[in-house]
Amino acid sequence: MRADIFTPGDQAEARSRVGVDADLLVLGVGRMQRVKGTDLAIETLASLRALRPDLASRTRMVQLGAASGGAHDSVYTELAERLGVAEVLEIREPVPAEELADWYRAADVVIVPSRSESFGFVAAEASAAGRAVLASRVGGLEVIVDSGATGILLAKRDHRLWAEELARLLDDAGLRDRLGRAAHKRAQRFTWQACAEKVMEALTVARAGGKPAGRNE
Repeated sequence: MRADIFTPGDQAEARSRVGVDADLLVLGVGRMQRVKGTDLAIETLASLRALRPDLASRTRMVQLGAASGGAHDSVYTELAERLGVAEVLEIREPVPAEELADWYRAADVVIVPSRSESFGFVAAEASAAGRAVLASRVGGLEVIVDSGATGILLAKRDHRLWAEELARLLDDAGLRDRLGRAAHKRAQRFTWQACAEKVMEALTVARAGGKPAGRNE
């Protein structure tokens, strides 16, 4: 994860650079397919409208990432149309890392509803950019996100529950700010440099016969 690219920044300036106009912005990033939970993100947006129409009327969702895995964008646009949220969902193609960093800064909440996740680069990048993450309690996301401290992790895939937690985040700018600041701090342990240092430390320990370098026991 590139800590030199994914950094906190001014939200208004970032929104101007990416060309998005929204009161509240929910951002999804990654391939649009079942394993990434794109369907759950859209269902959550629809449930938000039923749960908190006042918030839903101010909220827009942007999904960066084309469909893959045998799916087509139309699968998700049709789902959004059927659920009545097509007008507040925008699907865009993937963008370069520098522009992606601005999208994270522009967002209020980054949603990562994956059914399976090895590391969780989106959550790590969003955290490094100082954004609160609402994510599934699966795989590497459990390491990236400290639920309640840097974001929110949900084990259940109930879109009504996701909508409740999304509403809690969208409703409280102070909470988002606290989570985002803590997320940025935590994300520094997942930079390439930090990971390389951990690998070198492990190699040093292994070469020393299982004992940390510099210790005599």
